[in-house]
Amino acid sequence: MVRPERLFALFRELCLVNSPALREAECVALVRRKLESLGLEVREDDAGSKIGGTANNLIARLPANAEGFPRVFLSAHFDTVEPTEGLEIEETEELFRSASDTILGADNKAGMAPAIEAVESILEDGAPHGDVWLLFSVAEEIGLKGAAAMDLKGVDVDYGYVLDTGPPVGTFVTRTGTHYKVRARLV
Repeated sequence: MVRPERLFALFRELCLVNSPALREAECVALVRRKLESLGLEVREDDAGSKIGGTANNLIARLPANAEGFPRVFLSAHFDTVEPTEGLEIEETEELFRSASDTILGADNKAGMAPAIEAVESILEDGAPHGDVWLLFSVAEEIGLKGAAAMDLKGVDVDYGYVLDTGPPVGTFVTRTGTHYKVRARLV
C-alpha cells in the first residue's frame, strides 16, 4: 500500500535538488542511493558523455518474484526547467508550490517519486509481480536527449508507463508536439 507521507517526503527531497538539464548529477546520485538501499539492480548508461551532461540515465530493475505477471516499466526524468536553485517549498494540505521566485520543479519529480514509492510499496507488501523497471532519463527538457541516448540493453517489458503528464488523473497521452530550432537568414 502506498504510504502518502513517505511519498510526499521523497517528492520534497527531490524538488529541493537543483537539476536543470545537463546538470542532474546530484539528483541521479540521490535516486541511485535510494534504489540501491531498496535492493534494486541499478545501472547507469553513458548518456551523459554522449550529450554533454554531468549525469547518465539510471536504469533499475526489481526482479520478478512470481510467474505470470506482466513486465512493466515506469519512466520519468531527472531534469527540470529553470530556475529551481534556492527553492523554498510552501506546502498546504492540498498542494506544494514554490515560496520564492523559483519554480517548484515538479516536472518531473512528481513522476519519479510515485514510481519509487510504487516499488517500495511492492517490496513492503510482498506483492507478487513481474519485472518492474524504472527508467529515469536526463535532459528531457531540452529535446528528450537523455531518452534518445538511453541504453535499454536487457530491458524487456510488456507494458510501459511514462509518468509525465498533467491532470486529470487517468489521462493517456498517445502523441505529443515537438519543436525545432531553425537558424535562418532572410535576404
